[in-house]
Amino acid sequence: MKTIPGNTQIKNLDVLGLDREPKLRVLKGAPGELASDPYLSVVCPYPAQPDRQHKPRRRYRTSGSKYVSVPQATNIIEAVDFAKLIGLPLIAHATIHWSGTVAFDDHDGIRFAKVREGLCKVLLRRNIPGGLTCAWCRECKAHTDIVHCHLLFHLPVEYRIGVKLDEIRAALDRLVGRHGNGTLGEFAVKLVIWPNPDGLYLIKGGGPKVWKLFPLKKDHRCSQGVIHGKRCGTTQNIGRAARQRVAVRRAVA
Repeated sequence: MKTIPGNTQIKNLDVLGLDREPKLRVLKGAPGELASDPYLSVVCPYPAQPDRQHKPRRRYRTSGSKYVSVPQATNIIEAVDFAKLIGLPLIAHATIHWSGTVAFDDHDGIRFAKVREGLCKVLLRRNIPGGLTCAWCRECKAHTDIVHCHLLFHLPVEYRIGVKLDEIRAALDRLVGRHGNGTLGEFAVKLVIWPNPDGLYLIKGGGPKVWKLFPLKKDHRCSQGVIHGKRCGTTQNIGRAARQRVAVRRAVA
């Protein structure tokens, strides 16, 4: 409070002090309800429903996997056949030896995932439909702990020979070098074209159950080591869901 001439007192609103005047409650909500002064609430008015909350990401076994399972092998073979059916045959086979990079290994598969992501962008920039359409696997020889990868993917006819094939090969070299911290030699990446791929080479690490179910060559039937993280997979456009959608449309037609 301060006094000005004429004994008029003016309240300083910037200073907290005792107020002898009674505080009046303000009507809020429904008529007749009294509520105290407004306050901040930290409670979310629209809490997320249990079924809409984010689920934890899948965790793989800490001990790793020893074999490609029968469902995984079946998925890869069906995906390769489906890719042919929709006009996107997986004729390009890239093998990546991480021992040929400065990083020397890809223990959890993160480097390989980044290579696939980068290759998809490379193919999209060249107007290749769908970008990367592929099936893949990660392997580890029984006598070593170093991972290598196989990538079976689609390339249009004009990219299967000559200069355009060299462009894809060079792009793969750059990607592996970038995510492998540099390459130590040409053996780090190998790219070949197969006229009629069947995908069997990707499931050779399946173990006795898979070997009995699919016609693999005898010299391919050998252990492909312990793999940590995801062992094999396909892109969504040739995965189980995509194949089921096509099957439903054909059944309806």
